[in-house]
Amino acid sequence: MHRWRSGWLGSWIRPLGITFLMVSPGQSEDETTIRITNGEWTPYLGEHLPDHGIASALITESFKEAGIKVHYGFFPWTRALRLAQGGEWDAAAVWFKTPERETHFYFSVPVIQSTYTFFHLKETPFEWKTFDDLQGLRIGGTQSYAYGEAFSAADKAGLITVDWATDDETNFRKLLGGRIQAFPVDRIVGYAMIAKLFPPEVAARFTDHPLPLKSDSLHLLFSKKVPKNVERVGLFNQGLARLKHSGRYEELLQRAAPKP
Repeated sequence: MHRWRSGWLGSWIRPLGITFLMVSPGQSEDETTIRITNGEWTPYLGEHLPDHGIASALITESFKEAGIKVHYGFFPWTRALRLAQGGEWDAAAVWFKTPERETHFYFSVPVIQSTYTFFHLKETPFEWKTFDDLQGLRIGGTQSYAYGEAFSAADKAGLITVDWATDDETNFRKLLGGRIQAFPVDRIVGYAMIAKLFPPEVAARFTDHPLPLKSDSLHLLFSKKVPKNVERVGLFNQGLARLKHSGRYEELLQRAAPKP
């Protein structure tokens, strides 16, 4: 009976030119589209930013060089990584390389460099060369963020006092209110956030220390559960190389230059 119904239905739809294609939630609709999870990290990434942010623009144009279109989905960070890790989405933008992530993802060449510095108020003297210099200060930190092995070790050893918050915005408000004396954040992200949160006369009170806490590269992560990604990571790397050679990469990057 089921066989007869299937044959009858097929003979009915074929003359109409109707075709059904089963696509799982994480699969691209065709070979020329890749689906990438994204998040909110102005000015690098953002659903409502021009081109979805500087890092997103670099990714989109690199894939364009390879003839591949990009579809972004915006999620909370933990979910964004989980969806890509499970293969429900093809890739995730943009992340630091860690040994744990390398078990689940192919990593692109570096898309962009992220440098973390300590932000503080101009009226609050702040100088540091080693973590010993931070003793007696309250340092802000954002939960679930990684500030590097040296910072984690100093925190665990009690060498520094870290006052944790749920997000960067809260830390900047605590800094302004004198509840913490310094706060590490990506330099470009920090100045973009200050400009968004505060009026110019208040924003002018913030600065950052020139010595980096850490500097590391951010990558596009390709899920190892998506077979097509073995080829895509190479195509992306080639596209990004062409973007740099043309000068377009540097042109896009200048949009994110901090304006302290």
